[in-house]
Amino acid sequence: MLRSVHTSGELRSGEFVRFQKPPEELQELYAELVRALAPNIKVLGMAGEGGMAMVFVGRDSVLKRQVAVKLLSPTLADDPVARKRFTREAESIAAVSHPNIVNVYHVGEIPGKAIPYFVMQFVDGRGASTQGLPPRHQAEQHRSRRRDGSRVGIGLRYFRRLQLTSS
Repeated sequence: MLRSVHTSGELRSGEFVRFQKPPEELQELYAELVRALAPNIKVLGMAGEGGMAMVFVGRDSVLKRQVAVKLLSPTLADDPVARKRFTREAESIAAVSHPNIVNVYHVGEIPGKAIPYFVMQFVDGRGASTQGLPPRHQAEQHRSRRRDGSRVGIGLRYFRRLQLTSS
């Protein structure tokens, strides 16, 4: 649940993840993503960017839940290998039902741009840095990360087993 909106345009969800306006060079693409997801999903902001994709956070007004929207980077939209890898990621996630693996709700493309995206379960989480935290909180953060890592390992083992049995 969103707790506060800052005048800088930055939004905070709980105490962990921050969403912000996308960079100026992505404003047009962002506007097209907002239109493609409307009216059911309202995009709240950008959560992050990696080498292959950008992740946005939205609010599904029909099901009343926050969602994550993963969009293939526009620089890779014309790369057939990257598109196939991105699509395969969505299909692989959607094929699995496990408490430690997010659910995929919808797959689509931005009209006219043919840039794929998928809408998935949003999981609010802590950032990786413990810098600046008191030692007691750093230790708590490390214990929490070990628990989270263990859950990820369980999900990955389940997913791998599923892949082996379905091949």
